[in-house]
Amino acid sequence: MSNVNQGLGQIVSESIVQALLRASLAASGRGRKAKAPRIWIRADRLTDGEPTCYALFRGKPYSLGMPASQEVEARQFLTTTILAVEARARGIVAPRDVSVKVILEWYRDDQRCLYQANRHRRRAHRTMVTRTTTLLRRLGEKTLGDLDGVTVTRYIQARMRDVHGAYSKTEDAPRVSLSTACDDVGHLRRAIQAYVAFFQIPWMPAIKVPEHFTRREFLIDRHHFARILEACRGYIWDGATDDWLKEEVVDPVTGDGRLIRVRRRPDTVDHRRAVSRLLRICMYSGTRHSAVIGLKWRMHARGGCIDRMRNVIHRAGYGDSPEHGKPQLSSAMRHQLAILMWIWERKDRPRGITHVVHKLDGTEFKGRLSGTVREVMADACIPQACAHSFRHAAITWMMIDGYDVATTADIIGVSEKTVWKVYRQRNLKSQQLAVGPGRLPVAKDWSAERLDAATDRDTGAANFGNRPSFRQKVRVLQRPPSGRAVRKPDPYRTAC
Repeated sequence: MSNVNQGLGQIVSESIVQALLRASLAASGRGRKAKAPRIWIRADRLTDGEPTCYALFRGKPYSLGMPASQEVEARQFLTTTILAVEARARGIVAPRDVSVKVILEWYRDDQRCLYQANRHRRRAHRTMVTRTTTLLRRLGEKTLGDLDGVTVTRYIQARMRDVHGAYSKTEDAPRVSLSTACDDVGHLRRAIQAYVAFFQIPWMPAIKVPEHFTRREFLIDRHHFARILEACRGYIWDGATDDWLKEEVVDPVTGDGRLIRVRRRPDTVDHRRAVSRLLRICMYSGTRHSAVIGLKWRMHARGGCIDRMRNVIHRAGYGDSPEHGKPQLSSAMRHQLAILMWIWERKDRPRGITHVVHKLDGTEFKGRLSGTVREVMADACIPQACAHSFRHAAITWMMIDGYDVATTADIIGVSEKTVWKVYRQRNLKSQQLAVGPGRLPVAKDWSAERLDAATDRDTGAANFGNRPSFRQKVRVLQRPPSGRAVRKPDPYRTAC
């Protein structure tokens, strides 16, 4: 029965194609004779550095999203383009037969980034192009009818076997994570939704992105942070002995030997000074890695800067006024960070240094310091931590220190829901501080001697009024008021 349905569907689809082609020929025969559909290679539109192939139909160009070197493949899509145009004009579309390649190429052309777009929009566009390129390579030959749960699962499994594109050495490079593979599927779903909404297609596949949110379980505590700062100074933590790595040095004069801590070379220590500043800012302000790299000492309207006079950190510029714009871009600095900023500025201003985190010669970093941060974490014997772990630790530390959720969200620049769902990490340290003495009101102290055996009640409250200290307080409260604050009666005032 399935074969009969499949053959019937093929006959219906072929009849629709023939009807659309006859309608297009009949429409082109009316009035002035139109030119036959053809391929037009536009030199002013580049795709992968080459001129782009366009389909000319009824005097209008339609981008095929293919370079000039693929002109043979573009001619094969010429008929598909004509059918898509005619189907759109008549509202006739075969949803299951639409190619994924056509959808992704249309989506890439529809989401083209303007030249005046900001850096966040350009970065999002580059990410979208990278994701759609991977999808075209693996799912370009599929149609909408082929996109079921099995196909999506196989794509994720195959994607996780690929080498991470940010590494040049393929043999030592890590594999693509589950989050990256699920992001690809998310871009595919958004492209299909945009295509279906634009062309008014009555059906679309139900693509479900798997749950890929993994909560960070490792929390940097104060002991870890101290070890990381010592690793920035060049020292190495030995995990086997749970102590700093040491070596024996013999005095050439006396011949006595003593143990000293092993330290990295001076040039390595000098290079890690920038990492020390980076991690301190991330810890005490919760700012992201990329935003810390762009911080400047002088006030800037569009770039991140430090306003030490107002004790404010502007992560993306102050704009017209620190009170205007998005609140998460500007936050008040905590006193630990304010003191460090005052010390660092006094060192950098006389040398003419503009950026807070800078190289040894005072120039800015063009990229992130992820490689150096990994080296520091390896020397501190904390390989599971990264620069973003300090953002989670900053929020958790603030809540342990007594900041409420709303204040923490305002200082870090996120919503309260994000604080609870993403950044707040449950730990035993905060629970011990919460139940410890002096943190919260505790019950009154009582002992077994104060219990009345007959009534099984606490008799200490009834006998509390018999204490000498309590009677003395009562006498003080019952004493008539006196002093300069008390108004004395006026002898010259007459009664009314």
